[in-house]
Amino acid sequence: RIVITFGADFDDSGIAPRYDMIGTDMRPVGNIPACEIQRVQNTTLIRLEGIGHAWTTQSSNVISEVFNDEAVDAFAVRRSDGAIDVYIPVIGWPQGAITNAATGQLIVDITKTGPEMRLRTGSGIHLIGDPVFTAGGTLEFMGLARPFEATVGIEIHQGGELVVDDLAMTTDWMEAWGLFRYRAVGLDAEQHVTVTITQDSGPEPATLTFEYQSELDTSYPTDQQLVGQSDLDVTDALIGFAQGNVAFEELSFADKVVLGLGNAELLTVVGSDLASASAWIIQHAEFAGSTGPFDIIGPLRTEAGITQVNVGPRPHCAGPPLDFGSEWDQGRHLVIEPTGIDSCLMWYAIHLLLDDLGQIQAVNLDLFGP
Repeated sequence: RIVITFGADFDDSGIAPRYDMIGTDMRPVGNIPACEIQRVQNTTLIRLEGIGHAWTTQSSNVISEVFNDEAVDAFAVRRSDGAIDVYIPVIGWPQGAITNAATGQLIVDITKTGPEMRLRTGSGIHLIGDPVFTAGGTLEFMGLARPFEATVGIEIHQGGELVVDDLAMTTDWMEAWGLFRYRAVGLDAEQHVTVTITQDSGPEPATLTFEYQSELDTSYPTDQQLVGQSDLDVTDALIGFAQGNVAFEELSFADKVVLGLGNAELLTVVGSDLASASAWIIQHAEFAGSTGPFDIIGPLRTEAGITQVNVGPRPHCAGPPLDFGSEWDQGRHLVIEPTGIDSCLMWYAIHLLLDDLGQIQAVNLDLFGP
């Protein structure tokens, strides 16, 4: 059971050490909204939807979390839409949640399925889960920091040489905890990387350094099928659009776009109509053990972790690749999948077929079912 208490009126005993771990003080206004709970690699993410309308935020740092009567690290992060995400390094599955506006408490019952996972910490910078380092030389990682002006420094060394010297932006400018993501491309996948993340401003300077080795996959893809920056531009735009962060005009669709489930083509729509969320819905009764209707980019709308992008064909989770036919073999076939999952029940794949102009001409959702 995780108990999250919002507000300032509670005993300091056992809570004071947590003050520096949290980013915002939230006081209830009316009813506490419902929450959504997700797994992000080794972390439980509690998404407090609509929080911007139901809570006021203060600059002080007061929030407490308890798992089996023991305090655990937790981080409250304000999203761009005003909602709050709470990251807790406990692996488990939610069984239910109770909210109480009078006491300012949210009580979440969780069946713990793994040990509490310590985030890599640099005294104010915390990495969520493991980085993703592909055979194509793309490194991506995400974490939490609280710099004064929402900026952390990124340095990457390979073979003793500085190959990346850059900045990453966090999601909050008020010295509160913010989420940052960073991607480096064109690295040598056969050499390990040393990454240093620095926070020169904020409540305290901080540095986090970690080393990581690419997990080379020699089965897929070949050297000619490695993902390039233009591919990532397409997938980034689609993910951003699905999550409401990128305008539809940033995407390039063919005049007619085919939507499907698995490797089946089920619906043809006008490309420009996909600006509407309803155009992505397929009225299909059942697929992969799930009941419809199906939102073809639904998994991307709620994805809070790092996704990986590869060139198809790709394994069907634990099974062999699906046969998409000759048209997919001739075009540019990109596959978006989640990372850090430990069950095929958590797996999905979004397949994109690009034409010669780089326009999206087909999008298929694949799930793993019985």
